[in-house]
Amino acid sequence: MGTVAAADYEVIRAHGQTIRISQGESFENTLIDLTTEDPITLLVDGGNTTIRNVGFKGLYHGVDAPLSISAAHGTVLAECLYLGDGATGSGGSDNGPAAIAYHPEAASNVTFRHCNVQGWPNGGFDYSTTTSDESATLETSYGKNDSVTTSRCAGSSDASRNCVGYNDATNSDTVTSGQMVGADRSVWPPETVTIEASHFASGVDSETRLDHNGNRLDSEGGNSSGGTRGEMGTSDATTEPDCSVPEGVPTSAEEAIPD
Repeated sequence: MGTVAAADYEVIRAHGQTIRISQGESFENTLIDLTTEDPITLLVDGGNTTIRNVGFKGLYHGVDAPLSISAAHGTVLAECLYLGDGATGSGGSDNGPAAIAYHPEAASNVTFRHCNVQGWPNGGFDYSTTTSDESATLETSYGKNDSVTTSRCAGSSDASRNCVGYNDATNSDTVTSGQMVGADRSVWPPETVTIEASHFASGVDSETRLDHNGNRLDSEGGNSSGGTRGEMGTSDATTEPDCSVPEGVPTSAEEAIPD
């Protein structure tokens, strides 16, 4: 019910359902139709799982993140995802939903690769509950106009590699929280977090990277423009970021799914 067959992929119409991705399972080649204006949740509750080639089409109307990770062990790979149509400002938090949320009880190692996340009122990639025992790695991904933060990380093993995050306020019609902080602010790291060969620009916001609670961000290569807050370590980094979408990152829901 709510699932429509397409040429080589599945179309699922959102109607408030939760789809569980459990131990050892994959969820691939799917277009999620959000034009119903109903929510949907992909809940990853098991390790050694893969979410690949999934496009979310339309503005998201929901309380919680449409991709939620609670796996207590193992690895999770999220690859070639499009969540670039944004979300409304309604939700369970003061701002609204994040796009991707890593639960406090989760203890899996997560890799996000070739993901496009734009216009989310409570952040793009929220993995602020990782610790030194687990990690989240963001690879070759793109975030734009995500309020609060594009990438919210925590653990000493967390890293952002070859990614782009910036803010130009063009998604302001989708985010109603009033706070546009699309440039990559990395928030609440209890230990050093590494950023490699990534490009960040603050745009209308005052800061590109935020180090919360007096901890440190190490940036190796890449480019960043705009102010920073907290202790920043830089190596071979310049101030002229390339804010184009990295190669391999889908620019539409349909493009996330292979021909």
